[in-house]
Amino acid sequence: LGEATLEYGVDVSFPMHHPTVSTDVISLDQSSNHSDAHNHHPLGDRQTFHNDYMAGCREKYKTVPEKCDATERDRVAQSLRQPQSMRNYTRTGFAKRRAPPEFVQMMTDFWDANHQQASREGW
Repeated sequence: LGEATLEYGVDVSFPMHHPTVSTDVISLDQSSNHSDAHNHHPLGDRQTFHNDYMAGCREKYKTVPEKCDATERDRVAQSLRQPQSMRNYTRTGFAKRRAPPEFVQMMTDFWDANHQQASREGW
């Protein structure tokens, strides 16, 4: 209690949609000073953290440091592409797919022919 609540989107704690960390942080605590939201990042200096992360990769893979940058570009690109390629699943994890048109027609024909004969089942 008493701590400022923050709301922020992507790229604030780590780059996800852009190659750099965002400084766009919005404080929801009405008592805080909103004018310094861009001057003080509540999660610390995340851009330096990311720069150090990338430097560590380049140091580890000295013979092919460009692979670190290529992989990072691919990771960011994939995070933009992937949501639109995701499939829906039920709560229990079954994939939701459209039934083949032939099956839908067969079920529709059955319903049309039989729905008037519905009766209560005794369980």
